[in-house]
Amino acid sequence: MIVLGHWYSLLVQRVILNQEFSFSYDFLPSIIIPAPFK
Repeated sequence: MIVLGHWYSLLVQRVILNQEFSFSYDFLPSIIIPAPFK
């Protein structure tokens, strides 16, 4: 049960990280692309 709980916490952390990465990737192009080219 301890191993299962540890695996579940890793899975939750990975899902949260993926959400943060997709959230930041949505805003990255607007930061990288210069304003005149928008």
